Amino acid sequence: MQRKSEFSMAQCLRGVLVRCLRFWPMHAFIVVLALLRRDPLFVDAQSGTLNVPRIVAIFVAKNYHNGLRGWLDLTTTPLWSNPVDMHVSALLIVLVPLARSMGWNLRRGLLGATAGAGS
Repeated sequence: MQRKSEFSMAQCLRGVLVRCLRFWPMHAFIVVLALLRRDPLFVDAQSGTLNVPRIVAIFVAKNYHNGLRGWLDLTTTPLWSNPVDMHVSALLIVLVPLARSMGWNLRRGLLGATAGAGS
């Protein structure tokens, strides 16, 4: 009988936080670059005020802020895959221990599906 491992939300949140902290220097660099370029999604052209929600979104959600307009800024669009990597890895940090604690056999589920294909 397979022994269920304990699911620790605190341990998962710590893993997500550590993963996000690995990405923050890149996101900070993007914000500095956007401010230096006076990218219109980050700095208002007339008043010179900063778009603080957009700056916060760079660290949390990247392209998902402000709908389609958030996908088309010149500063961050070339780096779209980095926030996607951060979000997917954070999701896996939570899902894998949760699935294991529920008794799912991940190895058989992931590898077993391909094992029968060749026979």
